[in-house]
Amino acid sequence: ALGARSPLGDSRRLFAPRPAALPIWRAAGRAGGAACGGRAGAMAALVAPGRAWEAVSPLLSPAPLGAPRTGPSPSVGSPPSAALPKPCKFGITDPISLQEPSDADVALSRRMVEELDRGCPQESPEGAKHHEAVLQELGLVVTEWMAEAGLEKGLSEAEARRSASKLLHLGSYKLGVAQPGSDIDTLCIGPPHVSREAFFTSFVDKLKQQEGVDYCVPSPDAFTPIIRIKMRGVSIDLLFAKLVKPLEEGQNLEDVVKDDDILRNMDDKSVRCVNGYRVAEQILQLVPNAATFRETLRFVKCWARRRGIYSNVLGFFGGITWALLVARVCQLYPYYATSQLVNRFFRVYDQWNWSKPVMLCEIEEKQNQPGMALFKVWNPKTNPADRQHVMPVITPAFPAMNSTHNVTETTKRILLDEFRRGYESVKTVEADRAEWAQVHEPFQFFRQFRHFLWLEVLARNEEVYQKFSGWVESKLRILTKQLEVASGFRTINTGGQPDGMGHGFERKESTPNGDSPL
Repeated sequence: ALGARSPLGDSRRLFAPRPAALPIWRAAGRAGGAACGGRAGAMAALVAPGRAWEAVSPLLSPAPLGAPRTGPSPSVGSPPSAALPKPCKFGITDPISLQEPSDADVALSRRMVEELDRGCPQESPEGAKHHEAVLQELGLVVTEWMAEAGLEKGLSEAEARRSASKLLHLGSYKLGVAQPGSDIDTLCIGPPHVSREAFFTSFVDKLKQQEGVDYCVPSPDAFTPIIRIKMRGVSIDLLFAKLVKPLEEGQNLEDVVKDDDILRNMDDKSVRCVNGYRVAEQILQLVPNAATFRETLRFVKCWARRRGIYSNVLGFFGGITWALLVARVCQLYPYYATSQLVNRFFRVYDQWNWSKPVMLCEIEEKQNQPGMALFKVWNPKTNPADRQHVMPVITPAFPAMNSTHNVTETTKRILLDEFRRGYESVKTVEADRAEWAQVHEPFQFFRQFRHFLWLEVLARNEEVYQKFSGWVESKLRILTKQLEVASGFRTINTGGQPDGMGHGFERKESTPNGDSPL
């Protein structure tokens, strides 16, 4: 058996082969080595049939940026064709397992997706068409405004219209896991002659004059400046990035944005906005099977929302972090069915050594290149602030950033408890002693906490409410940190409730009659 030093903190051993069947896998190992590299082929030669080399460790050895895939990915829930070469490196390490799903795994995955469709349904075809129509309408407004801005700068009408950029989608909508009623993240990329100031003034004025716009709330001073609008019942978060140089004739905006060169000499706010699209695009490129990734991510997002741990601003994980975590598990188990991936998702992150970051690819350092010198790349060796991050999950696009900088020791403990609970629940489902709904049953906040703070935000209109409630939410982490250091508090749990925002807590001591002194 082979030993591998694991970031989980101990030495894990790979399964030993059955000698009688070894020649079969030696042949397969040579074929795999030709497709995937010698080390992976040697690994394949050392495992027994039906037993992929398995380890709990998420990281076996560092490797260069993920090697290109050499064969098509299998469809969701079905094993790949035996005649196709198996790609065996996705991301920074070899996979933990190349095992294919059994018929029982496929059946269990089908049950999981059916239950998920009932409990957390996807957008209906009618709803999807309505979203597309609204986004097209918004795109026309953006194009018209950019053309007007170009004319004001002295461009000809033809030049002004040619320089107008289209909207790009990011976040859950880009990844294909948007739910009914969820916000749609969009990115407006403007030519060099269109300023950010104009986007948050003249464009906002134009939006407010549009028929069907229920509210329009600009936040130009936010860390990532944003305009929140509701148009014909659809909530949209609109970001803005300004190009340093105009697109050349025939250039495709989506292709240009994928290249790191677009960032040269770009301002920080534009980089943060445009990287939302670039990160989502890279996630889809770095997973072995996009369809399986989407189904697994749907389940994980549903679970996280119902368990009250889906919120970057409150110190938990936001949507992009959950996507990165699922993508890494897909890289480690490239041929698993969705139910198996959910199992491994909980198992891997329950046992992960969080002094090590979760990464989909190697971090690139390009600060020595012209126009890139001012970009800050996540690096705990050189940046003291990065060493303070307790659960680092790194974005794949340059410049690499930690998507979990808001996590505290308290929220980390809650997340780890939920990972452990999720794994135990999934094992119960696999043993046919429970249904999938039990895994993501809602967290009973008011049963868990007898004492809580309930915060209500009241405002005269929707625009003021959106601004003020966002400000209040952004300060809750500060309150939580102050409660963490206060004496007498044993457990603190911050959670957004359907009708308000709450802080729950338990005290170490109680009064003689057993009641809390609060």
